[in-house]
Amino acid sequence: MKEQGTARFEKWFGKAGMISIGAVLFLILVGGVVRSTGAGMGCPDWPKCFGQWVPPTSEADLPANYQEIYQDHGYGSTTFNAVKTWTEYVNRLIGVIIGFTVFATALFSLSYFRKNRKITLLSVGALLLTGFQGWIGAKVVDTNLAGWMITIHMLIALVIVMMLIAAVIFHLGMQAESRSFGQVPAWVKGMAVVVLLLTLIQILLGTQVRENVDQVAESLNYGQRDTWISLLGPWFSWHKVFYFSLAAALVVWIRGILTHVKDDARLRRSAFVLIGLVAAEILFGIILSQFSIPAWMQPVHLLFASAIFALESSMLMWVFRLEGNAIVVADRKLKNEYSLNGNS
Repeated sequence: MKEQGTARFEKWFGKAGMISIGAVLFLILVGGVVRSTGAGMGCPDWPKCFGQWVPPTSEADLPANYQEIYQDHGYGSTTFNAVKTWTEYVNRLIGVIIGFTVFATALFSLSYFRKNRKITLLSVGALLLTGFQGWIGAKVVDTNLAGWMITIHMLIALVIVMMLIAAVIFHLGMQAESRSFGQVPAWVKGMAVVVLLLTLIQILLGTQVRENVDQVAESLNYGQRDTWISLLGPWFSWHKVFYFSLAAALVVWIRGILTHVKDDARLRRSAFVLIGLVAAEILFGIILSQFSIPAWMQPVHLLFASAIFALESSMLMWVFRLEGNAIVVADRKLKNEYSLNGNS
């Protein structure tokens, strides 16, 4: 009976882990919407909003001197905007809900504490880092959306995604069938690391471009969008050029997977999905640069970059577990046979 309960919790862990990964990626999308709409300082304090647990809906709900009170947070010459305030507040509420999904993942991971402690440690670590991320969110507000703080905020979100993916990969490894995947060439493993690092660098370059866009937009009072591209600094050019290096590395790596890892359907499917995501991301980049940086495309571009990073992370971890997975499963099979023979 106890074993059945443990198996049920292990199954729930897999579902909770996948939901948490998707939820964190969704929160990155929501954060992109907040930033693209200029709603990042819609709530100038944290965790309350204008000192209230339920945000105001009109300027009449605020103190007469609210601009003086929050002048250090961009309200010195700015009037209250209910849409921006509630956009930011909904972002915070979604963050809280996602925190509970990560908590559930960590809770269900306790069923693996004796079998595979890495799953539990990664899940609990992701939960602790999620709490730290909430504190960083408060600091983002305190620093009035400082670019370097937003970059740290983004990086922590990606680390949380990686930790959850690693935990789920170990979970899938424990559930795998007893079969060998053969040898994975060392250079394919090495390229997996190179591709992931290049993707991370590209994302960091993108955050710098986004900071430049914010500066240009603010200087033009969010008008004259058709001139924004021409006013961006060198980060934009580097961001475009670096993508060719990343694309070349991706072609080499994916070709290696499709050529040398033919027995694992999961990895091959992931490779084709990755090709689609990268192609879409290139298209989105073209739309941003050629059509005056449409606001709706900015969060989509960020979401796909994060999804590419997440998929590459899962593929990297799966590549490194292919051979080891077969060893673990074979060892488990021997133990089961030993137990059926009446030994203990």
